[in-house]
Amino acid sequence: MKNSRGTRVGVIRTTHINTISTYPVAPPPYSYEYEMEYPVDLPPPYTPTPQTSIQYPPPPPYPGYSGK
Repeated sequence: MKNSRGTRVGVIRTTHINTISTYPVAPPPYSYEYEMEYPVDLPPPYTPTPQTSIQYPPPPPYPGYSGK
């Protein structure tokens, strides 16, 4: 049985690095000012609503329940 795993991983890594280094356009530098210029509409502040307890009817008995 031939163990060619190391060779394959090496080939994949080198082609991956070459693809990144030959990328035609460099991505623009990230800055926080871009986000500050366009403010996102924030949701309203959290206000807890009073919990109203709902009265549910009792569940039906299990099938075959004889009332013991």
